[in-house]
Amino acid sequence: MSVAWRHGACCAMLALLALTAGCTSAAPRGQSHTQVCTVTRVSDGDSLRALCPGLGGVTRIRLRGIDAPELRQRYGQQARQAVLALCQKQAIRIPARPARDRYQRVLADVHCGGVDVSLRLVQSGLAWVYRPTAAEYPRLVQAERRAQRARLGLWGDAHPVAPWTWRRQHANR
Repeated sequence: MSVAWRHGACCAMLALLALTAGCTSAAPRGQSHTQVCTVTRVSDGDSLRALCPGLGGVTRIRLRGIDAPELRQRYGQQARQAVLALCQKQAIRIPARPARDRYQRVLADVHCGGVDVSLRLVQSGLAWVYRPTAAEYPRLVQAERRAQRARLGLWGDAHPVAPWTWRRQHANR
């Protein structure tokens, strides 16, 4: 073996190690620095729990981009059932170093079986676009407008109550 060949092989190996550092599994292009978790429980329409070995076990995850009705609110159970049907026991990818909300839940864009869960809920009229991050999710905003025009799910109600309003109204109960 020539010195040049060995040097080239070493450089290739170092480049490969650098690309895979921090990843728990091979990821499709554009999804580097993610880890694979398995959904173990669906809490409600925008929250779930997943077994994430890279984060030390079962982790609470909050779907980014949406706010689904609370379980005791109209359409809350339907939203939970939709996520359950899509995600229960499914593998999902989350960032290796995820952002967290004030409740320490991991914030993630979740896909189950190739389906964007947040988009599916909004398209079905089972969730609102989360207003503080709406600018980051133009597809969700468009889907919400289409669901409203078609009067799907909660948009079929004369006066649907947003979850943030419902929570404020029921804070002391």
